[in-house]
Amino acid sequence: MVEPVVRGEEPPLSPLGRDVPLRRAAFGNTGDDQQARAYPVGDARALPFPTPCAQVLPDLKPRTIALGPDTPWLAAAPARAEAIRASGARALLVAPLTLRGKVLGLLSLYRNQRSDGFDE
Repeated sequence: MVEPVVRGEEPPLSPLGRDVPLRRAAFGNTGDDQQARAYPVGDARALPFPTPCAQVLPDLKPRTIALGPDTPWLAAAPARAEAIRASGARALLVAPLTLRGKVLGLLSLYRNQRSDGFDE
């Protein structure tokens, strides 16, 4: 969630700049490993560019991304890269959360090796 929204303020208009902090509002995992996450719930930070999460906020276009050891943007987010490796995630779906031209945050869903991939 965009930090101003968490504080009860008006959400910012889109497009959202790169330096706006987001707060992790929730985390869920269907597997046994609840530790395979980059940041704890409640953590607030600006997202590093060029990660897909950071790219979704300025252009508000959802993305489906295959993940692998050579995924180039993982170098910009070492903690996230380690969590992705630990969880066995192989695909990412990231989508902006907007309402009437204002940005509330984003949603990121990961598929691991035990589940089917994302499709249209």
